Amino acid sequence: MNPASRGNRFAAPAPSNIDLDDDDDAKADVGYAWETRFDRTWDQITEDPLTGSLQTHSLALAAAASAARSARHRRRHALSSSTPGIQRSIIRFVVLVLDMSKALGEAASTSAGDMRPSRAGAVMEACEGFVRGFFDQNPVSHLCVMAMRDGVCERVSGMGANPAAHVAAIRAALEKGAYGETSLENALLASAEALQGVPSYGMKEVVIVYGSLMSTDRGDIRETIEMCKNEKIRAEVIGMGAELFVLKSLANTTGGRYSVAMNEIYLSEMLQMNLTPPPTAKASVKPSLIPMGFPTLKVLKEPKPSYNDGKLIREGYECPRCNVICIEKPFLTPA
Repeated sequence: MNPASRGNRFAAPAPSNIDLDDDDDAKADVGYAWETRFDRTWDQITEDPLTGSLQTHSLALAAAASAARSARHRRRHALSSSTPGIQRSIIRFVVLVLDMSKALGEAASTSAGDMRPSRAGAVMEACEGFVRGFFDQNPVSHLCVMAMRDGVCERVSGMGANPAAHVAAIRAALEKGAYGETSLENALLASAEALQGVPSYGMKEVVIVYGSLMSTDRGDIRETIEMCKNEKIRAEVIGMGAELFVLKSLANTTGGRYSVAMNEIYLSEMLQMNLTPPPTAKASVKPSLIPMGFPTLKVLKEPKPSYNDGKLIREGYECPRCNVICIEKPFLTPA
């Protein structure tokens, strides 16, 4: 055997095509330690105001989240727990009054940074959930939306039972902007006018979302509050700023509740608390038989004015008693 051939058995294998720069590229993607985000661990330590002990920021956030969950659970349990023997009205007429003054236009970056991303965004999200949940739990009730802006109270949507129309009207009103001052007196007068034709078996309510710290009124607000009490209008007030005596007086006088929302979560929860019909006094709403009909959807041969807004329609619901045509249900007829 040739020695040269015998030595080939121990020869080193041929080098393969290996890119030695791959490891360097991977290290370059990771970057150096001083190029990464610098964590200041001492900023994550907070002091407990009650015990004075030090705890990390993550533990403080977890404790705050746990406390918030417990508070929400207690509120929901108190809301869902029904006391026997309490009379509640199933037919409600509610006026939702929203503060669209300049106080609502303050962004979260200003001193009124209690709502995220802004007060207008928080109000829109909370009102959308409230309107849809209201008709889910109160299918035979009616709702009207009004806006306080520039010292007056304008009607955003009429008294109806179409949640999509109310949500679209609120969104369109917020797109116009928030400006001017707030007038609580004009809001109560406009709400009383909207609830003027409510039948005796219906419950009249006003839910006010108030963000301003003042009210520009030309008359005596105490007389207006007393008028609401005489008209048996219950006022539920949710504030988005500091607690105001006039709002608390309005709620206490009319038998409602007054609460202040600390953030957007509390605002949504406080609105959700108005989904369940409040208890009614036996002397205010007397039991009576309420005539109801089951309207049928009909296609008309000729256009006919709608009972809701007077517009000509070719399709609508016809009342079996008075034969009026409406575009949505439920609705109140003159019969």
